[in-house]
Amino acid sequence: MTVLLLLLLSLLYRYAKLGDKGSELPRMPTGVVWETGSVVETIWSIRANHGGGWQYRLCPANATLTEECFQQNPIPFAGDSSLELADGSRLPLKSTFVSDGTLPLGSTWQMNPLPNTRQWFPDRLGYQFPPPCNETAPPEPLGHGICSGEWMTNITFYDQLLIPEHLEPGEYVLGFRHDCESSAQVWQSCADITLAAPKQ
Repeated sequence: MTVLLLLLLSLLYRYAKLGDKGSELPRMPTGVVWETGSVVETIWSIRANHGGGWQYRLCPANATLTEECFQQNPIPFAGDSSLELADGSRLPLKSTFVSDGTLPLGSTWQMNPLPNTRQWFPDRLGYQFPPPCNETAPPEPLGHGICSGEWMTNITFYDQLLIPEHLEPGEYVLGFRHDCESSAQVWQSCADITLAAPKQ
């Protein structure tokens, strides 16, 4: 039992642990190769809905991974996103893109389309704004938002991105930044990817 526990702990801490800085973790190649100028698909999941919006950015892997570096290469969205619900069905979204007043200037962020519920907005009709799906179940009392008729444990966004043509081929870190609306929080994650020139 002790040996098994130690093995599990060693696996958990092999890559990262609470308190580690993402900018100081060793490279972990994903095998993902994107061609510059191409449209690619990314996915991410949400567990607790704090509203707000998100953006993707790129920083060269050999650079110092700072917010300033990531702001040099925001990735534009290539079209509307879709949402996979807990039952596996896909829901096309009419995405709301915002480019006024954003950082870096002129870059595009996408607004979270899942509304918070009546816990946060008791003077409105149950929702912060109309949800992108037909809801029949009442909002959950936790107020984490609703779109699948249940608390959000298996909600996945599929985003379409246009990889900028001007970027040099090479190793990059993809940064995902989500700025919350109902809390003073910024959520970030990253992945190692490779950019390649378009095939002739």
